[in-house]
Amino acid sequence: MSSSVVLAALLGLFSSSQASLPDCKELITPRTLEDDNKSIMGKWIFLEGIADHHLFTDILKTVNSSWMEFGPSTLAKTLTLRNDIVSEGKFLPSCPDCLTMNFISQFKNKTIYSLYLFSKSQNP
Repeated sequence: MSSSVVLAALLGLFSSSQASLPDCKELITPRTLEDDNKSIMGKWIFLEGIADHHLFTDILKTVNSSWMEFGPSTLAKTLTLRNDIVSEGKFLPSCPDCLTMNFISQFKNKTIYSLYLFSKSQNP
């Protein structure tokens, strides 16, 4: 048997036994909050963040501990942050006690992309 036939057989075996890659579309499709936002209500502890602009990465380097809390509001589907940066955020699919948020922010004619991971607080 020639070495090229053996090589082709081995490559075929490895390629068929390799697990298929996950469909990334479901990981980047915004999470739908069909339960009247109850799944995100409460206190969330900041775990990790990443951004593509030094303004945000410098802030992230100094954060030791941070949390945020979602509660009912009279303005449906609205979250108010008070700062001079315009941001649009989306919730991405995540584990049941995790919250992954993707933000696109505008600051001084620059577009900044950031991603944050939070864990549900066990304390109400």
